[in-house]
Amino acid sequence: MDNKKLEFLSKASIVYMQFGFKSITMDEMARQLGMSKKTIYTFVKDKADLINQCLELSQDIEKCDINEIADKHENAIDELLAIGELVSIRLRSIHPSIFFDLMKYYPAVIEKFNQHKDTFVKQCVIGNLEKGIKQGLY
Repeated sequence: MDNKKLEFLSKASIVYMQFGFKSITMDEMARQLGMSKKTIYTFVKDKADLINQCLELSQDIEKCDINEIADKHENAIDELLAIGELVSIRLRSIHPSIFFDLMKYYPAVIEKFNQHKDTFVKQCVIGNLEKGIKQGLY
């Protein structure tokens, strides 16, 4: 992914996290980001595609951050606490309607989110438990 698209998706994600998905039209997104809709459509085909790509970026960042935390902490409990702090900070920045909007208006995107939860997040929890058991902490 090129830097311009990455920067665009990062900024769009912030807008969505602040205001929710339903209330932000493509016109409003263009206004918030200070760019034309025509420019936005060079990166995405429609609003659903934009939301999907924002979710994918968010998941990629989450994977990198959690893997970095896991590499940094030898102790499973310290790792778990650091991941918990990261998740807590991220959840505080999310508009309350985000998940409702996804379920109601973007079921394919919420399905992708749920698959991520069922795979990556579940693997992280299992990995942390196994690490903690080997260390005699759990």
